[in-house]
Amino acid sequence: YALSKNSPDLKVDGSLKLEEFFLSDSRDKTPLLSFSEVGLKSFSFEMFPNRLFIDEIDINSFYINAIIDESKNMNLASLTKEVNDAKIVKKEDDNSTQVAEKFPIKIMKLNVAMGSANFADNSLPIKFQTNIHDLNGVVYAISNEESETSFVDIVGEVDKYGSTKLKGSINSGNPKVYTDLDFSFRNLELNSVSGYSAAFAGHEIDSGKLYLNLGYDIKDSELVGENSIIIKNIELGKEFEDENVTSLPLGFVIALLEDSDGMIDIDMSVEGNIDEPDFKYGTLVWKTFGNLILKAVASPFKFLGSMMGVNGEELEHVDFESGLANILPPEKEKLDIIAKMMIKRPKIALSIEARYDEVSDKKELQKEKLITLVVQKSGIKNREKHESAMTVELLEEIYKELQDDKKIEKIREKIKKEYKNKEFERAYFVSLLKECREIQPLTVEELKSLGVLRATKLKSYLVNAKTVDSSRITIGEVLTVDEHDEKWVKTKLQIDVK
Repeated sequence: YALSKNSPDLKVDGSLKLEEFFLSDSRDKTPLLSFSEVGLKSFSFEMFPNRLFIDEIDINSFYINAIIDESKNMNLASLTKEVNDAKIVKKEDDNSTQVAEKFPIKIMKLNVAMGSANFADNSLPIKFQTNIHDLNGVVYAISNEESETSFVDIVGEVDKYGSTKLKGSINSGNPKVYTDLDFSFRNLELNSVSGYSAAFAGHEIDSGKLYLNLGYDIKDSELVGENSIIIKNIELGKEFEDENVTSLPLGFVIALLEDSDGMIDIDMSVEGNIDEPDFKYGTLVWKTFGNLILKAVASPFKFLGSMMGVNGEELEHVDFESGLANILPPEKEKLDIIAKMMIKRPKIALSIEARYDEVSDKKELQKEKLITLVVQKSGIKNREKHESAMTVELLEEIYKELQDDKKIEKIREKIKKEYKNKEFERAYFVSLLKECREIQPLTVEELKSLGVLRATKLKSYLVNAKTVDSSRITIGEVLTVDEHDEKWVKTKLQIDVK
């Protein structure tokens, strides 16, 4: 044939119908693909120049059997040999090379009716299998040309009571360039994915319902996936022990996430480059989910706070003024948020550590004891006026009663050498006040009692003012603070599972 530039040398117009097609794997006789009927209502096949145009295709009652074996190889992927799809043609009179052009194919409309698919994964510790059936829908503008965009709208059913839907657009010639698909599943039985939970988290799932909304957005090989996961009434099964499986604390995380209606709602983003040699979407999703779990376990307040739009790190402690157990208004705001969390998450509990500061609390309690002594000795009736009654003479009297030494005389002489007149009186009063405070007797038990009082008041506020069940709040052991602060004492809070 002499290739024509303007009109085809060969052209066939017509229609085609193929009935009762069955394709099996000759190696083990397992079914791979079948359909009852494929009909090309109108097509045009041309050569020189090449072109295949199909107006509309009907596919009725097709079936696909996809199986991943124990070695993680899919049966469909193992049917073909690897070939170089860029055919190299060398000219005799030229050392350059030329890539053969694709044969242009375009299908204006593909109608799918009563399709089904079986998917099984035998590589998991617990084998997984699901049946997708009653697939119906349409795909518009399928082409192997990268300039074309296809539109997909297909719905179907999963197992007995589940449903699925695929909708969106895709560059059918090269999905890496552009893909925007939404893939949803509704009302799936959670025990059907027990194999995946065992493989990636070390737990079987006994029961529950799963709802998924998966968004795939690919532009120039960069994937941004938005996954909405809703789980209802999940019940974990036994823990799966295997040296190749990382066990994750799913029970703790479920308690953090599950609301009073038994529902878990997770929004999870997934990103990656699909051209990377080790890119696997399933592995990426489970890795992201695993990181989500680890973050929740590492910092439950931060995790829950992010879901409520607040800074969860600030909820990890309540600040008290040194020497006091009164709950200040800013701290009540924290407790109100925690109460909302606990009401929405009925499986979580709260542990309150009874904390005291052996430096700043001791200083303030000794100061309060000195004020009490001053009030008693001066005879004033209003404690608020203690400063006016706190004279040098009274402080000297208090010191001599509690401490039999010459320390204040030495302090007085030292200050006399450094200050004169009013400055001396002021400096001596400050030093005398400090010495009188520090000699006030104070036991460790009194400091511990302050820590317990703080924790008790926090629990009382949550129970009485916010109606949190008392059994969900425990007061832990009495501890000193990790870091000292002159004014504030941090009482730590911790999320537990009830």
